[in-house]
Amino acid sequence: HRAKEYIYTGRTFKIDEAKEIGLVNRVFASKDELIDGAVKTLQKIEKNSPFAVGMAKKVLNTLLAGKCL
Repeated sequence: HRAKEYIYTGRTFKIDEAKEIGLVNRVFASKDELIDGAVKTLQKIEKNSPFAVGMAKKVLNTLLAGKCL
């Protein structure tokens, strides 16, 4: 229930701590590195079936909205 504590208290994090506890996946040193990292992630996603990606998005969005499947 750590996430609830963070949300309710509005606690802020330094980037190293945010990465350590899993709030961010990666940290980039520059805007260019960030864009390159985003493009590489998109290229990995694009290799998957559009149907599979779409269904994964639907399931995650449904769960995040607190609805049952």
